[in-house]
Amino acid sequence: MASRTRLEARINALEEEGRAKDEQLKAQEAVIQGLLTTVETLGATVEKAAEQTRVLAETGAAVAAVHFRENADGGGQHNVSTKSGDSVLHQVTVAPPPKRRKKTSSTSGSNSDGGGGGDGRDDESEVSGETMEAERRFCKDPEGNSRKLLKRFKPGIGSMGGGLQNTHPKPRSDNPMWNELGQPKMSAMNGTWQPYAPEHAGKDGYVDTISDQCRESESKEFDLFMSRVSKKNKRLGWEYLGTYKWDEGAEERVSAISLPKKTKEVAMKGLIKSTSDTGWGKPSMTRLRQQLDDAIAKDDQFQPDEEPTWNPLEPREPTEDEKQQWGGLRLSTRARALGYMQGMSHEALARIAVEIDEYHELFKIKFTRYNEQIYSALVGIAGATTQYTVSDWLNDRLD
Repeated sequence: MASRTRLEARINALEEEGRAKDEQLKAQEAVIQGLLTTVETLGATVEKAAEQTRVLAETGAAVAAVHFRENADGGGQHNVSTKSGDSVLHQVTVAPPPKRRKKTSSTSGSNSDGGGGGDGRDDESEVSGETMEAERRFCKDPEGNSRKLLKRFKPGIGSMGGGLQNTHPKPRSDNPMWNELGQPKMSAMNGTWQPYAPEHAGKDGYVDTISDQCRESESKEFDLFMSRVSKKNKRLGWEYLGTYKWDEGAEERVSAISLPKKTKEVAMKGLIKSTSDTGWGKPSMTRLRQQLDDAIAKDDQFQPDEEPTWNPLEPREPTEDEKQQWGGLRLSTRARALGYMQGMSHEALARIAVEIDEYHELFKIKFTRYNEQIYSALVGIAGATTQYTVSDWLNDRLD
């Protein structure tokens, strides 16, 4: 009897041990499954990030290609509508990057980088070394060294405060560095999306956004930072370009039809994500909404436009006649054809906005001065700069 009892106890113990091992195996399987799921998720995230990077790179290149079409003599211009219903639009001409002088032999012994002898350059399309040097005088610090490119986050530009991913940062009033520098109004723009922006410090240009702080100020001035990316899509850093002034009233517009579909899709998604009360897209959407409402309210002053036979939201490609007709319509007619209604949601308006020329507005900005105090304060912070300089950025563009 005793041996039987011991046997049953042994059997029970083995069964219990088996159940415990089963539970342990199940737990291990759950951990393994969780790890596999995590790996799959990370893989998908990496794949998605890579795709987004590719799209951004392609889109940036497409925007630059559309906006910056070089003609035979090296000039650049963007594609604009000749008419915008209520007003005539002007064409913007932006100087392209200066070309290097060709190094050719000369009978006088001087090369093309020297002062005389030989004609080692094309007078119609190339800029002399002296002219280029004068244009780039703000690209060097007082000691003559090429200025360093900055990091966007702390300990870089972010040390001055404000949202680290905001185009127009608004630092807290208790930020000591921002206060010491005189509380400058700042804009930190993605250079990939600004094909008309100043090529470097000291040059004028066009940007597609102006901060509310700048709009509301009497001086219309702001300090501009621009991200720099190589031709191979390598992040080089952020250049401080100096203090600029918005030339109010000198706006230009790009034809929405000329922009690649992918560009408008990315812009639309960005707008939809940024239309919260604190988002960067809210002010621009509010202004566009008011502009559309005002245009519609003025309709009774004009003869009705001819009904468009095509609009940009249709899936088919337009004929040249349809493109021309669309470009000649008043803003109110185009807005109605796109489905605009007063009081529609910001998300719905964002889908329409990217198809309206008036949304793709360019603001002229003029260089006023270089604030050495801002530059020195930032580069003086340990770890605030990248390994690249402004010369690296410019040379990459010219190569």
